[in-house]
Amino acid sequence: MLLVLFASACTFDPGGIALDPPTVKRQDGGVAIDVYSDKDMTADAEPKADTTKPMPDVAKPKPDVAKPRPDVAKPKPDLPPPRPDLRLPAAAPPPPSCNAIFGSVWGYKYCGQAPTYCQFFVRSGGYSCSQICKSRGKACVGGWNNKWSGSCPTEGGSNCNYGRHDQICRCRRF
Repeated sequence: MLLVLFASACTFDPGGIALDPPTVKRQDGGVAIDVYSDKDMTADAEPKADTTKPMPDVAKPKPDVAKPRPDVAKPKPDLPPPRPDLRLPAAAPPPPSCNAIFGSVWGYKYCGQAPTYCQFFVRSGGYSCSQICKSRGKACVGGWNNKWSGSCPTEGGSNCNYGRHDQICRCRRF
């Protein structure tokens, strides 16, 4: 049996073969050497501490700080009342319904509406839609011949100024 030892990598000691202590670069730029070896250890002994490494910072216990409880309301500072000139204006009331505006017109029958106009059948007795809308303080948007007497379907072109016996009128709501 042939045993070859490399002198640069190993050293011989009576306790056995030990590698040359490894070197490790420390963060502060120095070199730390592993100081543990087999001869430093006994069966019941603890390894020696490495004195070349800095001691770690031991966490200091934090003092007990009272944490805010979410179920307890925090006192609110006294605030001045809001200034009246900074209040939002009240919302405008909705426009009156078509029935409220034109419901008293003779022979009125509701046909439909939009945010800007009302459309209705009316027994106009020869008056134009322009005159009927104006009697309620509104402007005429359209006037049609009704397809069947007393009904809402229209026929023909729109004309606010044509007087009919009965017709469909479209007037502005405001």
